Amino acid sequence: MSTVGELRGTLAEDLLVAFQEIADIASGTRCKKPLYHAQINPDPTETMSPDKWARSIAVLEKNLGLSANHPRVVVFHEKHGR
Repeated sequence: MSTVGELRGTLAEDLLVAFQEIADIASGTRCKKPLYHAQINPDPTETMSPDKWARSIAVLEKNLGLSANHPRVVVFHEKHGR
């Protein structure tokens, strides 16, 4: 099961349209990889609140050197109960 958690920095309100918008913007630049995929996979014993998810995403974004206005798509994906 997947749920869109956030679309930021795009005009799109749909996941696939947001990905296409990001790719279209990149096509006008020298960007070779417009999308970066990352996973946050907490320990199975960890209870993740919405605030913990938000902090985890912010830390990942900071560690990647992405600015606060960088477009991003957050998708929560549950597989095998995790």
